[in-house]
Amino acid sequence: MTVDEASLIAARAIHFGAAMVLFGELLFASFIAPAEAASASASGRQGRTAGSAEMRVQRVLIVAWASLVISGACWSALVAMQMSARPLAALDRPTIAAVLGSTVFGRAWVLRSVLALALAVMALTNFLLPRYADQSRP
Repeated sequence: MTVDEASLIAARAIHFGAAMVLFGELLFASFIAPAEAASASASGRQGRTAGSAEMRVQRVLIVAWASLVISGACWSALVAMQMSARPLAALDRPTIAAVLGSTVFGRAWVLRSVLALALAVMALTNFLLPRYADQSRP
């Protein structure tokens, strides 16, 4: 196994791992955490638990999303290098355009990138906008 192949395997593993963590954390934040918060408020032990759980979810989502984006970019660069058989092909605009526009991998990569961007926008509107709206009210 060459260094290029090992790098590609590592980038894919990190990418898929980050995607699984992101998916699991979103499921946790959507279904488990609200139920836990409701049972905590019903039993009168709301206190610090809700805030710390929300902060943990935010940190995990940020790290997983950043890992997803960075590993996806590395994966794309490594595939471009592999397809062109040139080490610096990842920096060559025509090569990147050919890989992203003319291959199934490229179209899937663009779709994943658009979904990651949409996920980031949705997460920002869910986590940041409600806080600013609460602070602006007297």
